[in-house]
Amino acid sequence: MTDSNVISFRGIEVLDEAELLKLRNSPSNLVFFKNPSPVSSEDHAEWFASRISDFEDLQIVAVVSNQLIGIVFLVPIGECSGSISININSEYQSRGIGLELMTRMLLRADSLNFTRIEAVIHVDNTKSVSLFEKCGFVFEEKISESFIRYVRLTSQNILK
Repeated sequence: MTDSNVISFRGIEVLDEAELLKLRNSPSNLVFFKNPSPVSSEDHAEWFASRISDFEDLQIVAVVSNQLIGIVFLVPIGECSGSISININSEYQSRGIGLELMTRMLLRADSLNFTRIEAVIHVDNTKSVSLFEKCGFVFEEKISESFIRYVRLTSQNILK
């Protein structure tokens, strides 16, 4: 692998906004979103600004040749709970990037004392289901015809 193909992982930066919009609007990713319509640049800018200001330390991106190819982010939904999402460029899927992003974020979540993390996954997104199961998530419930919820409870939660 040449240096130009080396994948690096880092926190999100303001300069990632345009690349992240491309990733969010990728047709292969949109099909699995609750709202499969493309995201407008205005809506994305507002969403991105809130992520940078409110959750900067709960986002990790994967980059190759200065191009953002994946992101994982965790949004707190309670004192010790969060909702996790991951998005990988389709050209880079099935290469272990999602697993590395998830592992890094789950370690960060554990260090921040998250005890419950949930993921809402499209029922047809078999790659995501497999990834979340590899990371210790278990099926919790079907929340609609198209979406299921997976959860990961930490040992801190189980012991309480």
